[in-house]
Amino acid sequence: GFVFLAIIQGLLAGDPATMLRRVATDVPVAVLGMVITVTGAAKLLELTDALSTAVLKTSDGQAVHFLTGFGASVTTATGGFAAVLVGLVAVIAALMLWVELMIRSVLVYLLVTVSPLGFAAMVWPSARPVLRKIVELLIAVIVSKLVVSIALAVGVAALSGAGTAGPAGSGVGVAAAD
Repeated sequence: GFVFLAIIQGLLAGDPATMLRRVATDVPVAVLGMVITVTGAAKLLELTDALSTAVLKTSDGQAVHFLTGFGASVTTATGGFAAVLVGLVAVIAALMLWVELMIRSVLVYLLVTVSPLGFAAMVWPSARPVLRKIVELLIAVIVSKLVVSIALAVGVAALSGAGTAGPAGSGVGVAAAD
């Protein structure tokens, strides 16, 4: 359908030879792009998963450090209410994160499924920007897992130093929380 629309646009513009040449080069590129998209998305997902795992690898010990220190100091002061409240907030945050990652997964599948339509649309000059938007959105959705992982790692690192009193002017922060 997009090939016929491209030819009609070329006829209306008065330059059918250029349009036929463009269609002859864009159709094979579109077919190649359709084949490469699935493989490229799978490789980018593997890379993002590996980087996310590497970023979050050291966060386990820091989270345990924060929770044990927080639980011990708050249980005596508030009778355990604050620990229960923090636990409830953590469960709700984990549920929301799970929902976000599930939506991300669905979006990746949806965008990979729609990408052949975008590649077909690139044959028609009026619809060429559709492919660019699909590819941009697909890359952004795939990389979003890494961004979430980095945010979690930074947050856990910051919290692992919370409640620890260092010497005055020691500058205990995210980097020193290791």
